[in-house]
Amino acid sequence: MEGPASCQLINNSLQQWVQTVEGGLSKLPPDRRDLLRTIARGIASRLRSGQPVHLAFLCTHNSRRSQFAQVAATLAAYWNGLEDLKVSSAGTEITACHPNVIASLQRAGFEVPCRDRGTNPTYEVRYAKDVPPVELYSKSLGDLSGPSAPVVALFCCDDAHEACPVLPWSADRYQLSYTDPKFADGSDRETTAYDMCRDLIASEMFFLMQAIAEAIGDTEHPGPAGRRAGEHQ
Repeated sequence: MEGPASCQLINNSLQQWVQTVEGGLSKLPPDRRDLLRTIARGIASRLRSGQPVHLAFLCTHNSRRSQFAQVAATLAAYWNGLEDLKVSSAGTEITACHPNVIASLQRAGFEVPCRDRGTNPTYEVRYAKDVPPVELYSKSLGDLSGPSAPVVALFCCDDAHEACPVLPWSADRYQLSYTDPKFADGSDRETTAYDMCRDLIASEMFFLMQAIAEAIGDTEHPGPAGRRAGEHQ
């Protein structure tokens, strides 16, 4: 899928990265594809009824995986024309978006200037010419209280899922859980670990958004997201 003609990504490097991510969607494991389709059906049902939907990616520190997910899901929603999706992230405690996440996003082609420095800096992740940037900084669950749209809570780590048995503002909740690239901090595996985490999360977010778009409307020519778990190209 090349994305709608109206999509104007910010540079060729990011365009190439998106194409690489999309090229690997059919390689996602069957169980993950089934989980993502389940999530997509629930979101699509709400969108078809005219409701906007708020996707909240939750992690313990809101510093690595949930930040990757917020950026990837925002870009994938834009790429698939899902304008009624709001995407955010938060943690059970506030820390900061890790510098290794920012460096990894820059390697993919995102432009990521720092707007406000300090112990919890605010970064602006720019990915397209015609939309506002994604604001990245560490947030708490309290920042998500009382949203106007139904919230689908997507947990990026097991600890946050266990620490939040009840989210009164959440319409649905799903556990995704990704390996924390923190294990590689300060080692010669750092770049590889962060880029692998970034690319895996991006692949799943592009699969999810494509599945939502197909469930809402055009299902005549399904791409990788439309195939059942056992099917191959």
